[in-house]
Amino acid sequence: ILPDGETLIGIDPSERLALAIDHINRTQTDAELVIVTGDLTHRADARSYQRLKDGLSKLKLPVKLLVGNHDEREKSAGNFQHETIRDRLAGRRAL
Repeated sequence: ILPDGETLIGIDPSERLALAIDHINRTQTDAELVIVTGDLTHRADARSYQRLKDGLSKLKLPVKLLVGNHDEREKSAGNFQHETIRDRLAGRRAL
């Protein structure tokens, strides 16, 4: 995700995220959890993490994030609570 108005190779990742969320909400009604793998942002800036949080808030399912090499846990912590994936997946089906 990038700050509002920015694109990556001519594509707005937030628009693609919105399409994916719409698809998940419409078609994956039997899932218990959505796991989003990093990179969550391209530059690990606060505006991008906020934009990601705003987009993910439209999911009807719980969501857990895995940070990637472009992410900074400390910067994202202001918007997201980090937990270990092992703790969250015990006994769950994930999409």
